[in-house]
Amino acid sequence: MRVGFLKRTFNIRGNIGWIFLPTGSNGVDIVSSEGSVIADRLKFTVEYSLTPTAPHVNQPPMLDPIGDQSVAERESLSVAVSASDADGDSLTLSAQNLPAFAFFTYHGNDTGILELMPGVGGAGVYPNVSIEADDGLLADSQSFTITVSTSGGPSTPVANNDPRTGKPQRRLGRREGKALG
Repeated sequence: MRVGFLKRTFNIRGNIGWIFLPTGSNGVDIVSSEGSVIADRLKFTVEYSLTPTAPHVNQPPMLDPIGDQSVAERESLSVAVSASDADGDSLTLSAQNLPAFAFFTYHGNDTGILELMPGVGGAGVYPNVSIEADDGLLADSQSFTITVSTSGGPSTPVANNDPRTGKPQRRLGRREGKALG
C-alpha cells in the first residue's frame, strides 16, 4: 500500500493490519492492528476514481411475430415460433387456449412449432390463441386468431381417424362398408 501525506510518501509493507481513524477535520491517526499509534494528526488526501457501472436490469424476451393463421379442414399447417432474450436468459415457450386440433411443441432452444390439423367439422374462428416466451422473471406473449375454412369437397365417410391429424386412416367403400386401401 502507498500512502501520501502532504509532501511525503510512505510505503507500508507486510501483513500488518492498518486502520485509518478520522480525528475530525484536522487529520487521521494511523493505528496498527496491535493498537500502537504509528502517526497521529496527519493530514493527507486520497485520490481515486470510480467507474460507475449500472446494475443489471433484466430485459424481457421478445417473440418473433406470429400473426393470424388460416387453414382449411383436412389440411395441415406448421408455424415456426421463435423468441430471443437480450440478456441471454434461458427461455420457456408455451401456448394457451389452443383448439383441440392444434399442438404446440417447444424444442428447448428458444424455438417451437405450432401444428394445426383440423378435421372435418373443424371450420370456424378460434380467437385469443396465445404463445408466451418467459425468462423466469419477465414474459412476452402474442395473441392471434386461427381461422379454419371448410374444405369445399365432399365429405368422405371415415373410420379410425388419426387422433393427431384428424385425417382418415382408411376410407370406407360404397358397398357393404368394406375398407378400401
